Amino acid sequence: MERLFRERRSVRKYEARAVPRDVIFRLIEAARWAPSAHNSQPWRFVILEKEEAKFRLAKAMASAWMEDLISSGMDEEEARVLVRRKSLERYIKSPVIILACLDRSALRDDSKEEYIMGVQGLAAALENLLLAATIEGLGACWTCGPLYCQDSVKKALNLPEEWEPQAAITLGYPKERPKAKERKSIGEILFEFDEGLRPWKRSAS
Repeated sequence: MERLFRERRSVRKYEARAVPRDVIFRLIEAARWAPSAHNSQPWRFVILEKEEAKFRLAKAMASAWMEDLISSGMDEEEARVLVRRKSLERYIKSPVIILACLDRSALRDDSKEEYIMGVQGLAAALENLLLAATIEGLGACWTCGPLYCQDSVKKALNLPEEWEPQAAITLGYPKERPKAKERKSIGEILFEFDEGLRPWKRSAS
């Protein structure tokens, strides 16, 4: 089991071949079995495979990012090159993009807590999806571009008002195998409470 988690990678370069639709179906099937508060299942997924659809999404995000870069003081030509390389080309060249949205109408109410629980549920569904992609021999990358330009993305794809774009997963057969990045040690992230916090140990003292 541990091997599955260790083999997952954020892949950004893909082979130029289509991902079968039954494979995509299995990924979404894995995602929909994730836990969610009150079993609200607030996730909604939009599959983009056609060039025109991918370009519409990429262009919407690229335009918003371009404006942000220029307003922050970056040279316009430098910003254009950066946006083309890291946004337009990356999304358009991905065989599949899965846009993950939070359906706010599925939440119990408009409170901050319910919203956070909805985002947590969507994140759990995306982790299921990414692990399923690894099992299927696919590469994938969780990107958060839509978070910064939700209105632009909704307008570009004619999404329902209640759907809030949260992430775009690029997907395809990997053309690369990135090295695993360093992870914090167990000692840095795991603690127990016994009259105060202290590092957790496998063997009880």
